[in-house]
Formats: sequence, structure tokens, C-alpha cells
Amino acid sequence: MRRSIGLGLGMAMAATLLAGCGVAEEGANANATAARSHARCSLSGVPSIVLSDTTPTPALTVHAGGQFTVLVPPWVSTHATVVSVGAAGIAVEQCTVLLPGGGRRSIFTALGAGTSSLSATVTPASGLFMPAWGGTVTVGR
Repeated sequence: MRRSIGLGLGMAMAATLLAGCGVAEEGANANATAARSHARCSLSGVPSIVLSDTTPTPALTVHAGGQFTVLVPPWVSTHATVVSVGAAGIAVEQCTVLLPGGGRRSIFTALGAGTSSLSATVTPASGLFMPAWGGTVTVGR
């Protein structure tokens, strides 16, 4: 019985990926972006936030036009996905790079005033447990 459930879940995941849900494509694009930007995806002296899987989530406040760094912790046998910004128009990613051990560093530019969630997970996804990291960025004028 357990084998048939696992097989069914595996087939469902494969069908979803083959149907073009974008997860596999996102991972490939993230790897390509990280490879191109590794050498220049680092800033010193800018505000930073390390995403967390605990509550309350970490928060960062920056000024519009400023840059900030988002760090995603590593997770065993996987690597962190691209950081997502929950609200459009708050921040835009400038570059991203996978770090040794599977973590990620991304540099963003704050665009407009407002507050947004920041989030990342891991790839490949796990059927047993999948960490999700989050934080909040507030952009002031």
C-alpha cells in the first residue's frame, strides 16, 4: 500500500512538472542567472535580512532607491529557490547566487513605498518536509 501511494505521488509530481507548471523552468533559470551573476552579486555596506522559518519573521526597512541583500539559509541535499517578493512594485531582484551548501544570496533594489513579504523554499521539493523561509521588507520614501 505504501509503495503505491509513493508511486502515485511521484507520478503526480512528474505529471505536474511535465505539464509546464514552471517549477523546473524556474530552477533552471535560477541556476543560469546565478552562474552569470556570481562574480558581481555581492555588496557590502547595504542593509540585509536573513529569511527564517520561525515566527515572528525577520523584518527590514529600507528607503526607496536603496539596495538590500536577502540571505536564504542552506538546507540538506537541496538548494534555495529564487526569493519571491509578495507585492509587485516594492522591490526588484538585481542578481542572485547559490552559495556553498545550498543557501542563496540575492540583491534587490527597493522601488516604491509599501510593505511586502519575502519568501523562498527549496528545490528539489521534498515529499516529507519542505522548509519555507520568510521575512518582510518595508520600503519608505
